Amino acid sequence: MADLSQMSMDELLKFQADIEEVMKSKKAEELKSVQEELLLLDHKAQQLGSSALELLGSKGGKATKAKAPAKYAHPENPAETWSGRGRYPEWVKDHIENGGDKDDFLIKKD
Repeated sequence: MADLSQMSMDELLKFQADIEEVMKSKKAEELKSVQEELLLLDHKAQQLGSSALELLGSKGGKATKAKAPAKYAHPENPAETWSGRGRYPEWVKDHIENGGDKDDFLIKKD
């Protein structure tokens, strides 16, 4: 092992660049190996009627939340909707600031 305290700044910078290059290469090799292992596991899971992603999702991974249904719609552009959760969209915020009520935009259920 080289005595780093005896190296010049130029030598240290070169050594650092060399280390970073080797680390980048090693990381790529390890990720490729993990990818190959995952593909093998996914193949096994598919033989059992599942997939590796499904198994990961059921093993403590964060479950994806279903998107909340739209409750409000922009009056001029009904494709622009809001669930009523989180921050107000600009069109709702502007309406409220001008004396309106968010319920003016409620989507009518037949």
